[in-house]
Amino acid sequence: MNDKSLKECVDSLLESNLISLVQDGHIYCDSCKVAKAGFQVHFRSGPLSFCGHHLRKNLRPILNQIEQDAAKTLRELLPEDEYLQVMDHGGRSDV
Repeated sequence: MNDKSLKECVDSLLESNLISLVQDGHIYCDSCKVAKAGFQVHFRSGPLSFCGHHLRKNLRPILNQIEQDAAKTLRELLPEDEYLQVMDHGGRSDV
């Protein structure tokens, strides 16, 4: 993933409130175990914190987990027939 698409991806996650930038104070990075400025990722199972380096390094698994969380949420919120229709169409909004 190049720097431009990485920035667009992170910007999109920030706009959707799936991650938040911790500007005041520091987070404790769950990967490098050091307190520093960074990001908090909001998973269904609870938040995880990452410094910028580890957010970039773990972006693919983070996106996969967010996708799995979204599928679980849809499964819980939608009736069975609507859920199957959404999943059959890849989540497109023109369903």
